[in-house]
Amino acid sequence: MFRDVLKNEPESNNKDNEDNTGGSDIQWLIKRVDLLENALDDVHKKCDIVIARLDAIRVKLPSNYAEQNLKDNPS
Repeated sequence: MFRDVLKNEPESNNKDNEDNTGGSDIQWLIKRVDLLENALDDVHKKCDIVIARLDAIRVKLPSNYAEQNLKDNPS
């Protein structure tokens, strides 16, 4: 998503002709964004695993587990 925005940089009329930074800065940014997107994908996968595990635990617990726990261990 972000990579596409960086690659499709609009041309501006007031761009400095002596700008000699080249595409190296843009390429570096694209690589960093790719790494961040990969890390975000990994986090999403881990969150999905945690949610699935919590759902599995919830199925195994009795429906009134929270109420029972509060009665047995009042704060």
